Amino acid sequence: MTMRAQFGKGLARYGSGFFLAYSAYLLLVTPSAWTNAEELIGLFLSALVVGLLLGLCLLGTLSPREISWDGDGIRFTGWFSGKKEFAWETLELAASTLHPTVFAKLKFSGKGAISIFMVAYRPEDWIAFSTALRQRFNPSTDGEA
Repeated sequence: MTMRAQFGKGLARYGSGFFLAYSAYLLLVTPSAWTNAEELIGLFLSALVVGLLLGLCLLGTLSPREISWDGDGIRFTGWFSGKKEFAWETLELAASTLHPTVFAKLKFSGKGAISIFMVAYRPEDWIAFSTALRQRFNPSTDGEA
């Protein structure tokens, strides 16, 4: 199965949060903007740019463009890093945050870890991927059966 990142939806979900947070920060540190309409518009436009850039940076660096998996392993195609392939047997850790749309981390033996910004993918694709991870991830039990 394959799932592809959807930049637009991810950016809409998280870029707007960065925009609002940065807007609030700018309004707190620039009280003169509360009474000056031109300065207020300038603050909101700069907050919009910063929010979009932060959202793009997170989505671009932490969301592989494509994740595909089958019975043998998993493949990641990054925006900048190219393709990486791993066998299921090398998966050492599959963890995610409690909030369903933030981050997941996969660690493979001897290969480092891959972080994934889950919001970049359709919810039904992410559920299918999570199910595949749960089915295949079996941490070592140090020889115990």
